[in-house]
Amino acid sequence: MSGFELRKSGIKELLLDTVFPNKCPLCSEAVYWKNYCCDKCFDKGLWIRYDKGDICRCCGHYVCRCYNIERVYDSCYSAGFYSESVREAVLALKYECSTNAAEIFAEMIYRQMLHDGNTDYEFIVPVPMNERKQKKRGYNQAEILAERLSARLGTEIRNDLLIHSYSRSSQHDRTAEERAEFAEKEYYTADNIHINGGKILLCDDVLTTGSTINRCAYLLKEAGAGLVTAAVCAVTL
Repeated sequence: MSGFELRKSGIKELLLDTVFPNKCPLCSEAVYWKNYCCDKCFDKGLWIRYDKGDICRCCGHYVCRCYNIERVYDSCYSAGFYSESVREAVLALKYECSTNAAEIFAEMIYRQMLHDGNTDYEFIVPVPMNERKQKKRGYNQAEILAERLSARLGTEIRNDLLIHSYSRSSQHDRTAEERAEFAEKEYYTADNIHINGGKILLCDDVLTTGSTINRCAYLLKEAGAGLVTAAVCAVTL
């Protein structure tokens, strides 16, 4: 696989390329209008292929951590490992709203789901960003990933189920124990929410300790979800 020649097709996109040339989200070099990124950057990425046993399907980590973590979510799909060009693609999505990067992640995850025959979900739920931060940034990267997966799966997005309260500190500054503690305080469900045993796809950008995904999965199950599968752009090594 190279260059991801699976980008949107059609006369509209071709005409747009003459005005706004398509660029690789990682190196900013011009690429063919159908491509998500250049071959060089894509080939450097540590992409995950479940059929090659790259990762534990349950906890989502390279080295299985099922034995020493309290995991609430049932399984996890990830596009790649948070290193080299995969990390650059995550940052391009997170801070530059790169739709090309979002398409890469969604396509890699979707291919794995097709391989497993696991494409039937009741809802897709993005991990929420607190309202103040999202207003400042202008978007929620987890929601962008959810939108791209929704287009492939034909599944409805529900961004009204989970709420993230405001926090002054960043996740990057917290230990694993602090992440779990703060996740429990910061995420909660909206009022009068009930999910009638549905299978939920929960989207986020990066799986590190799993605290955020765990908390959100717990809340969804408390609201009645039957199974919660995580879908993330990348997992840390």
